[in-house]
Amino acid sequence: MKCAILERVHRTLRERLYRAFTYRDSYKYYDILPELVHSYNHSIHRAHGFEPTKLTTDDEPELYKCLYHSNVDPQFSFTAGDIVRLSKARKTFRKGYLPGWTEETFRIYKRYPMIL
Repeated sequence: MKCAILERVHRTLRERLYRAFTYRDSYKYYDILPELVHSYNHSIHRAHGFEPTKLTTDDEPELYKCLYHSNVDPQFSFTAGDIVRLSKARKTFRKGYLPGWTEETFRIYKRYPMIL
């Protein structure tokens, strides 16, 4: 799982914990933790509009479409037959005066459609 997703989960759980701490005027969390996790798992998530407990492997294509589908058609910069150079990996302490592109040139032979 990606760190950004886990960090978002942690943030949400922390917000709910502190909301409960304020309401109860206590920092004891072990007695409310099961209720908190149950509440999180039965909440509709804004990113995909589903409750995590109700998702199954049958819902995977629809979930993927909700998360990653864009209504905007991708704009391609290159077409078959174009001559290109590849960008070299940019590292933190790479010297700025060194070339950022390969010396070799490549011809685009075929472009595959994007899978959505």
